[in-house]
Amino acid sequence: MFTIDASVWVSAATADEPTHHASRRFIDAVFSRDVRIILPTLLAVEIAATVARRKTLAAALTALNNTLQASDAIRWFALDEGSSERFAIVASKSRLRAGDAVYAGVAIESGSNLVSLDNEHHKYLSGMVTVMLPEQALGSLQLLMP
Repeated sequence: MFTIDASVWVSAATADEPTHHASRRFIDAVFSRDVRIILPTLLAVEIAATVARRKTLAAALTALNNTLQASDAIRWFALDEGSSERFAIVASKSRLRAGDAVYAGVAIESGSNLVSLDNEHHKYLSGMVTVMLPEQALGSLQLLMP
């Protein structure tokens, strides 16, 4: 199971990003193999904020958001008072920003691997949760599935 940070979703939808091809291949593999993913509801907010800042991505990100909402492979994690308190502890222990701590907390609580392009996830979460780049996660999918 994977928790996939917004950085990977945006990269997969943005052809001029240096990490686009790896992100796109990973996302395509996840959907084609019906791999379970758990995502914070925060992702919808992050996609909307990206669309507002980068109008050229509006169509691609809107299509992505529609795909996400329609997928049966996705389990959505909504923050509540308890998870907010637990994720605040993750933020303070890891020195992550709020949104980054939410993705980390979801991955930790669900026992999933966190797939992220965010350097801070890779730097600060050692020993707390497995953090992978999209190409590493794709490699792990290829090892697990024929």
